[in-house]
Amino acid sequence: MKKLLLLLTTSFISMGISATPDFNKDKKYHIVCSQFTSGCVTDGATARQQTPVYYLPTATTANETFWIFNEEEEGLFSIKNAKTGQYITYDGVREDIEDTGNLRRYISMTDNKDGYNSLWTMVEQADGVYAIRNAQKTDHIWDVRTDSYCVGTYSNSGSANQNQRFMFYDATGAQVKEKAVEPVTTDGYNVSSWLVATTESPDGWTYEGSAWTDPGFGNYRNGVAQVVSPFLERWQESSWGPLPDNAITQMLENLPTGSYVLTADIIAVRQSYSSWWESGSEEVGHGVYLFAGNQRTEAGTRNEKPQHYTVNFTIGSNGQATIGLRIEDTNTNWVAFDNFTIYFQGTNAELIAGEKAKVRAELSDYYSAADIDAMIAACGDNFEALESLRRSVALLPKKDPMAKALKNLCIDGRTMAYAESINLYLASVAEENFGTDFSATITYDQQEGWNYLTINGSPIASGNKYTFKGMKAGKTYSFSCAKTDGSVTEVQKVTFTALPVVKIYGSFNNDYSEGYIQVIEPQMDSIADLMSMKAKWRGGITNGNGKHKRNYHVKLKDATGEKLEKKFFGLRNDNSWILESCQVDMSRIRNRVLTDLWNDYSTP
Repeated sequence: MKKLLLLLTTSFISMGISATPDFNKDKKYHIVCSQFTSGCVTDGATARQQTPVYYLPTATTANETFWIFNEEEEGLFSIKNAKTGQYITYDGVREDIEDTGNLRRYISMTDNKDGYNSLWTMVEQADGVYAIRNAQKTDHIWDVRTDSYCVGTYSNSGSANQNQRFMFYDATGAQVKEKAVEPVTTDGYNVSSWLVATTESPDGWTYEGSAWTDPGFGNYRNGVAQVVSPFLERWQESSWGPLPDNAITQMLENLPTGSYVLTADIIAVRQSYSSWWESGSEEVGHGVYLFAGNQRTEAGTRNEKPQHYTVNFTIGSNGQATIGLRIEDTNTNWVAFDNFTIYFQGTNAELIAGEKAKVRAELSDYYSAADIDAMIAACGDNFEALESLRRSVALLPKKDPMAKALKNLCIDGRTMAYAESINLYLASVAEENFGTDFSATITYDQQEGWNYLTINGSPIASGNKYTFKGMKAGKTYSFSCAKTDGSVTEVQKVTFTALPVVKIYGSFNNDYSEGYIQVIEPQMDSIADLMSMKAKWRGGITNGNGKHKRNYHVKLKDATGEKLEKKFFGLRNDNSWILESCQVDMSRIRNRVLTDLWNDYSTP
């Protein structure tokens, strides 16, 4: 069974409880292996051994058998010997006595810390029992070699064996267990409306690796933490091994400077598994990070019990931050997260000032500065009203790059489509024009402070013709326009297609939601209308998780919200249209048969 249903509930926001041993700074501890509970780890040289770190079969109170743990970064500890003051450091070197007269398994004792090579994480295996994993070489964990009592590291991304599990005891013999952090309310202003993507849908996120999906089911609760469908996850069979490195991110822009808190409820676990060649037990996860900018918090959970995690970060003068979840050298097979939330920790005055600046920046692609100032003034200092104004343009098409210089730029009366992802304009024209010197009338409304349009170096006034020599698919032409004072020149590439171009604007899922649509046809001779619509994904298997070649069901509306019937591509008038994202059909038979059938019954 993939996941277990949990039924614990609560409603307030809190900071997470971390599975980290409750070490006191500069206090001394014995390190005891689960397989040899009568002994402890000691400094090898002091014990007159030929290995840097050694395991005494019987513990003593000698100072060299005690270790000091200092948390250098959150969840990352240096381990210093109480007698020598040296640090245990991963160095990747293996030596055998018969070769060098020394016995060493990838670690050494160093006078100084060597970055993350000298830092270690404590990965809880059971109550008070931990695997000690290197922060730099995360697949290497401590173990005691049973034939020599040499203490070193061993490459193991899976479950820790008995000789790779350790407990910690202070000088009085008291065992160190998990550090309990009292839940505290997250302060600041909830500004999650500033997020560009949420855990409600995989849309809007950027993926490094495979896409994250909404499983469509699941109800996992653990006190304050809840991962409840819809949420986002990466999962594979535990017997397949750990998940590959992956990240799900979003870029926030135009944020006010100041301090922030990012929170999320996360499941990160290696589930128990069995196969014909091996079996394994559940492990607390590691190598999963909630991050914002260069700050991050590691997540690791037990079973299907989510935990609430937070990361504090600051925004500087550029107003930007990349936030999300990252998987690196993990042992987990299942990572899921929900309730992605962001808090601004400034004053109310700073929040309102920052929000107004954000509104100005984001509305500048749609309205003049004077119009924006008037709309902001009408909102006053009401954050909700300002947010409503900011989000009111979320579905509208932005001004394309040339529009700030030349409004309504058309080729033979047809609007061009700007493809932002590839920074290219598409001009739809009749197929018979391809392979010719295509002569077309260029029209535009020249904006104040800008010169005429220039195509491939030739100035073209609005209403004049330009001949596109040797026009063919894939060939690009340079369109440019300079400010009259010479301070700015806007340069863009234009290419031609014989296909119609359909532009849709909005955020869509399995339910109808509002948006806009514009259809540019090769034979049309006027600017394409921007029409209101409601649309949703459609299809069966083609609409499953991870499918990004979406089909859409579109219903056109007029300005009053009533049905709007339009005629496209020589077909009949209708208000209900399907945008079919045809799957690969190398023979083209299905596409041809369906097109012929559609043309046969396209008239009522």
